[in-house]
Amino acid sequence: MLFLLILTLGSCREENRELEEAHRKNDSLTDALEQQKQVSDSLQKLAKNPETENDFPIYFGREFEDMENPEEFISGSLREYPEMIPLDAVLGGTMEFRHIKVLTDSWVLAHYDDGHIAGESIYSYELQEDGTLDFELVASHNQD
Repeated sequence: MLFLLILTLGSCREENRELEEAHRKNDSLTDALEQQKQVSDSLQKLAKNPETENDFPIYFGREFEDMENPEEFISGSLREYPEMIPLDAVLGGTMEFRHIKVLTDSWVLAHYDDGHIAGESIYSYELQEDGTLDFELVASHNQD
């Protein structure tokens, strides 16, 4: 009987440790999600602010210093990846980037449509060692 009591208490302690670890992981993921939401919200506000159109010149860093026009290079590079558009074309249309605005040395705002439906997305980008750009979707909004 004493043996069963000890075994039960030991099992409860292990379950409590596992539960505490699960709570810690959950809290960590919740914090990371909240940070990502804040970044997304900030970028969406930046993209919708007409005053950002003619703000300050963008400093792209040393990796871009030999490029004559980094903004054109970045825009052209994103246009080569229409599969990055998170909206499917309808009625036989083809999704295309229509307007791309480089917001900062890390983010781009892109408007796209297929002639029927439209949307806009914010992408982060990073110059790779081979001279290509790697894009990642940050936030999207479909226009009604």
